[in-house]
Amino acid sequence: MSDPRKPLTAKQWRFLLFVVEHWRKTQQYPEFREVMNRLSLKSLNSVSQMYGALEKKGYATYGKGGLYLLGLDPSQAAADYLARLPPPDED
Repeated sequence: MSDPRKPLTAKQWRFLLFVVEHWRKTQQYPEFREVMNRLSLKSLNSVSQMYGALEKKGYATYGKGGLYLLGLDPSQAAADYLARLPPPDED
């Protein structure tokens, strides 16, 4: 069965990879400033736009307490989660 979500761009894929790996290590999503610094984004708004793109494409949802990645299981390795996703589009 194919994944109904829209493919991510390569930049969105790298963003998602960072968020998933951070979550797996800390059981928390990274703060916007940390994402901005680690991924060399120019502003906090860029981070917000990336999260918005994940939500729009069906990879995340907003709930009580913030944004959550859909299908992310605490016992699952980051690589296993990412392997189930459609491959990124070329930038």
